[in-house]
Amino acid sequence: MANEMVSIPYAVYEAQQERNDRSNKRLWVLAIILIIALLASNIGWLVYESQFETVVDESDTVISLDQEATGDAYFVGRDGNING
Repeated sequence: MANEMVSIPYAVYEAQQERNDRSNKRLWVLAIILIIALLASNIGWLVYESQFETVVDESDTVISLDQEATGDAYFVGRDGNING
């Protein structure tokens, strides 16, 4: 009984096809809107980030460190390197 074929009227089939076509068209429109929104947000971020200037400070700074205890003294300099 599970493999029994059921006959449906052609008008019902056509109506279902029309609903599927409308649904597919709506999904395509939604996909296009989402792609445009993605591109617009990325362009917006690029415009926003391009307003700022990147400043690189390459001046040499000499730091003197005195240690009164025994052992090694390690410190993190202004450039982020560990000095010892």
